Order: sequence, then structure tokens, then C-alpha cells
Amino acid sequence: MKVAVYKRPNEMAVIDAPKPQAKPGEVVLKVHACGICGSDLHAVQYGFGMPPDTIMGHEFCGEVHEIGAGVSGFKLGDRVSALPFNSCGECDRCKRGMEIHCHKLQGLGLGQLPGAYAEFVACGAQSLFKLPDNVSSRDGAMVEPLSVGLHAVKRSGIRAGDVAVVMGAGRSAWPAHGRKAKARPSWFRNSPRAVRNWRGNWAPMW
Repeated sequence: MKVAVYKRPNEMAVIDAPKPQAKPGEVVLKVHACGICGSDLHAVQYGFGMPPDTIMGHEFCGEVHEIGAGVSGFKLGDRVSALPFNSCGECDRCKRGMEIHCHKLQGLGLGQLPGAYAEFVACGAQSLFKLPDNVSSRDGAMVEPLSVGLHAVKRSGIRAGDVAVVMGAGRSAWPAHGRKAKARPSWFRNSPRAVRNWRGNWAPMW
């Protein structure tokens, strides 16, 4: 299969790689769409310790192509989105529903496990979410960055009428933008060009 890989700082390549096979507890997805995260851009620029030929891509969705032993609840052809990590499911953190803090956490697309800049990707079945018919595959690839913003809004405790500052205008900021009617967010980019407006508040820089 064709994959896009990190080679060295500021260099990527498209190469051939073996198609993954589903291990127990895993599925193999035929990738429909994969986003380019800001983290990917930084990782290519600086390396982040990724070995050469790392298959990148961690914002993705696809259809179930192969099902490993012990997996239930999915069938071939199901369209799904996936969280970009595998957890053990056995440690104290996993059992408390804190899989993202698993002691044996392995991430997809940033050096530990192959990502979805590929025709096919293997991932843990526990990380999958079925997509309804009214959600496109392109939108399905945005589930992971959207969840980051939703989590931030939930933890912020923001209430109707609150004034909020949204730093950055990327996809993870969408949930805060979506609450404009209830809160009053002020936007600015994290940039040396950011200046204070005449009232002393940070001015939006678009």
C-alpha cells in the first residue's frame, strides 16, 4: 500500500509499505479521510524524536476492512472514526475510564504506531466510534480534534454571559466558537503581530 512517511526534519516521502493485519482486539480500516494536524506540521519540522519512515496521521476515519479475533460490535463496511491511541484496558487508569492516561498508552501516527497517512491503518477496536449516515467521512475525520475542544469547554466551566479568550483559530477551537451565542469569546492568534487594541484588550488577528 502507499503511505506518507516522515524521513527527517522538513522532509516527507510517499513509499510502499506492507498492508497491516488485524491482531486480536484490533481492526484494520480502509482510510477514507485523514486530517493534517498542527502537531503533524510541528513534528515534521522538528522531528519530535520520530524515527525515519514513521507513518503519520492521527485524525482519521474509514471503513472496517478486517476484524481481528475477539472483536465484536462491528462488521465489514462499517464507517467509523477512531481515537488515535491504543490503551491496555487493564491498568488502574483504564479501569477508571482514563484510557488516555493508560500506563501503556501507544499513540498512532507520531512514532509509536503507524498512522493513517496510508491506504489502511490498524487500530484498537475500543477506540472506534460508528459514524451515522448523515456524517460524511471528511467530517468524521474531525471527530478527534473536535473532541479536544469539547473537552476544554467542558472543563472550563464556562457559563452564559461569560467572557472567554480563545487562543488560536484552529479546529480544536470550534466548540468555543459554537458557543458564541452564550458566551462572548475574543479571538487572537498566538503571533508576534498580536497587538492590544485601543481599549487595552487583545485584538483579533485574522
